[in-house]
Amino acid sequence: MNRPDGNAGERVAVTLAICVKNHRADLTATLRTVEEVRCADPWELLIVDNGSDDGSAEAARTFARASRHRVRVEVEPAPGVSVARNRALREARGDLLVFIDDDVDCTPGFLEAHVRAFADPAVHVTGGRIRPLLPENAPGWLREHLEEEVGGPTCRYDFGDRPLEVRKGSGLPMPASANAGMRRSAALDAGGFREDLGYSPAHGRILMSEDNELFQRMHGRGGRVLYLPDAEVVHRVRPEAATLSYYRTWNIGYGRSSVLMRGRSGPLRTGFRVLGQLFRIVRYTLSPFQWVFGSRAVGIRKRYQAVGRILELLRISWNPRGIHR
Repeated sequence: MNRPDGNAGERVAVTLAICVKNHRADLTATLRTVEEVRCADPWELLIVDNGSDDGSAEAARTFARASRHRVRVEVEPAPGVSVARNRALREARGDLLVFIDDDVDCTPGFLEAHVRAFADPAVHVTGGRIRPLLPENAPGWLREHLEEEVGGPTCRYDFGDRPLEVRKGSGLPMPASANAGMRRSAALDAGGFREDLGYSPAHGRILMSEDNELFQRMHGRGGRVLYLPDAEVVHRVRPEAATLSYYRTWNIGYGRSSVLMRGRSGPLRTGFRVLGQLFRIVRYTLSPFQWVFGSRAVGIRKRYQAVGRILELLRISWNPRGIHR
């Protein structure tokens, strides 16, 4: 049995990190699956509590005292998922760092699959397969077109049974931090997660893509990025996330983030970008165009991402409520 702070004198090759805020029940379910994880290399579990007031930190410490694995619990009171992830980057003892979300079920060999990929020193980022498990209340349009989802509220990241390289022109997106590995040194050298991105209700920000943005920078600095089907987790989609209102809100936040990632333009170019997004809204709203260009799920996603981009381009600070990370 391990103490909550692990064994500081032991070498650790890999850190598995979970950042949590007020999701005690989900975290407890996830930790039950983490207990069954196996890896030949010495590893630790690092849980960063981002100022929970529902007992999440206490649940993490209870798990740490009973677990057969090395477990540490840190508290990061400054709000924001990017702040919590950067705390994990600083605190991790492993040369390799694998993030998962607090609402996933880990397969026993998923961590070892991440580690194997890093045998190639050119690999800096790995993205494990994420299969979404929808709740009973999920609408039909989402169930019927789940295979078209990539990331988003479902976190789906599933591109078949062969390892693939994510590179320009491959058609594959960057991994999602619900199940992503990285070389800690490369992530730190790239500057870590941008703290002006990432969900932070205390700061009034409902933004996404802090993970995508960091992985793009790491890739741009020469690191290889791989998709790993064997590094699999199941994402338990929360009931409140499987609603039309949540789907709209999440994609507005994503649209805003994409503008911040790309950078702002002068007034003339901004005007053209706004017009382009207005056309996108029309394209994915009016029948029959929405059916020509994709399913209802795709239409909703594209429309509301465009709304978010317009809001950010015009510096309109309105953010809808009801989003969690």
